[in-house]
Amino acid sequence: MVSYGIIDLCDADTGILIHKQVIYRIENKHVYLYRPTTLRNFENKIFNICSTVSSPDSNFFCSIPLRALIEVTIHYLPYLFVKINDDSLCDSTKIAILETAFLNKVLHKLLKKTLNSFFYVKNFVTNEDKNGAKLIIVEKIKGFFPETSIVFKNKENDIWTVINILKDTKYVAENHVKILDSEIYRYYIKKNYKKVYKHYFSYRENFIIIRSQCELFWFEPPKPSVSLLTQFR
Repeated sequence: MVSYGIIDLCDADTGILIHKQVIYRIENKHVYLYRPTTLRNFENKIFNICSTVSSPDSNFFCSIPLRALIEVTIHYLPYLFVKINDDSLCDSTKIAILETAFLNKVLHKLLKKTLNSFFYVKNFVTNEDKNGAKLIIVEKIKGFFPETSIVFKNKENDIWTVINILKDTKYVAENHVKILDSEIYRYYIKKNYKKVYKHYFSYRENFIIIRSQCELFWFEPPKPSVSLLTQFR
């Protein structure tokens, strides 16, 4: 079953609003965001999810991606599928039909929805794939990192990640390994695990996004550290 809604994105550290009224999709127990076209540095942010206001923002249609407009409108108004696939209509006319239908018959349904309990008191990052920007529940790691970096631990499994946005990738993989090794060492008392590293590189607007992951494979169950660093997280 698929359902849709609209939420606000806030910075997990400061609580400051990052972007108003972002459309999401819940599908097979996974939550995907439709990335707003006006949102920058989406990849290296840790979010909290907040409920939104009951009326559309003045810039809402400036930021809604075309994929969201099509999928959400057709979900609620399936009869439009045939209409927008009419080859006699130009693309601008099809988009105008979708926008009008979305505004008049769909948007109010999304805005009046209450905040889904899935979003309560959690930190999220996104992992983009062919289905959209999938929300991943994480524990934010607070340390001394470059301002362009975030470090977090996946809540569902023992995968640690550092994400950085840079213009030069020289030595970045080695530096990421050092950061992850240091934080994992502080987090756990026992060291009876095997570490497997993976590095992913992507490009956006003249910047290189580097996502480095370390997955821990334990020989015995882990014991969280009681260090001061852990107590202050």
